[in-house]
Amino acid sequence: MLDSNSVTNSWPPEGLLEIPECPACGSGTRKPLHSDLTDVVFRCAPGFWQLVSCVDCGTAYLKTRPTEDTLHLAYSNYYTHQIGGTSQTDLKGIRLAKRIISNGYQNARFGARLSPSSRLGGLLRALPCTKAIDLKWRFLPKTQGRVLDYGCGDGAFLTRAKNAGWDVIGTDLDSVCVENGIAKGLDIRLGGTELLSSFDQSFDAVTCSHVIEHVPDPSDVISHFFRILRPGGRLFIDTPNINAFGHQIYGRHWRGLEAPRHLTIFNWKSLESMITRAGFISVKRRVRDDVFGGMMAKSELITAGHDCEDPSAIARCRKPSLLRRLAQRLSYHSSEFVTLTARKPELSDA
Repeated sequence: MLDSNSVTNSWPPEGLLEIPECPACGSGTRKPLHSDLTDVVFRCAPGFWQLVSCVDCGTAYLKTRPTEDTLHLAYSNYYTHQIGGTSQTDLKGIRLAKRIISNGYQNARFGARLSPSSRLGGLLRALPCTKAIDLKWRFLPKTQGRVLDYGCGDGAFLTRAKNAGWDVIGTDLDSVCVENGIAKGLDIRLGGTELLSSFDQSFDAVTCSHVIEHVPDPSDVISHFFRILRPGGRLFIDTPNINAFGHQIYGRHWRGLEAPRHLTIFNWKSLESMITRAGFISVKRRVRDDVFGGMMAKSELITAGHDCEDPSAIARCRKPSLLRRLAQRLSYHSSEFVTLTARKPELSDA
């Protein structure tokens, strides 16, 4: 069981900021959603937090959030502080065959250089079983270029893209993440949107995976993404969905809330609207069903007062029933994450 006293100390009063308007659409009309939320995930952020819901667009956001100067207090025990090594597993039989075919698909689809592989993997491109692989690569085009991962964390995606021939740059506000990434030989820079001022139309792709919910001004960040992309450049965003089936079941104990690190939690419509307002076109919904079981397990652990990031505890959790799995697949609106790709218009699109 968690020690409840570990998250009840007050946040510094001078480090709090009242948010009068929805960060997604600017509306000032809101209603209460959850009160007295605490950091039950990483148990390092003090304070109690209130989540409200925008009446106009349905986006959830913290009514009072940490200031940018004190936000680092919520990340002292964050998961990206660990340097992960590449696990070497001796695969045999069917598992080895699957790996060879998967590597072949990644080599054909994304220009990876994985081994061992088979050219037969390229035939998988027409099959739905490749969705999880495409998500791992964040739908990058095969033609290599320059990619920015905004809020790159441990740099795992950048390492994958670099090995496939991409020129990669990462940014993060967490100095520990930056140091760990540099130790891996990656070009990772400490900072936020201020780093993007010198990158006008410099990238062929920008990715933002589980970061937009952490930033104080998400609309401003999206506008920066549009500016730094070259015409035709691609955007990938992945973030929790406040309308998720898991949130409907577990409420304040849903893993996707993560107060006070998650400042804004979108739904499909509100995030798509914010992206199109910035000028992006060809917005595509990339519905994920690979995270449902994990989110349910972690939410169960939070409800029971246990460590929701303990891999052994997650493995012991019962899997969602067939009825629940079917229910969450009935509509993309209730998927656990909102996952979108879009592109900046070509000059010919004007």
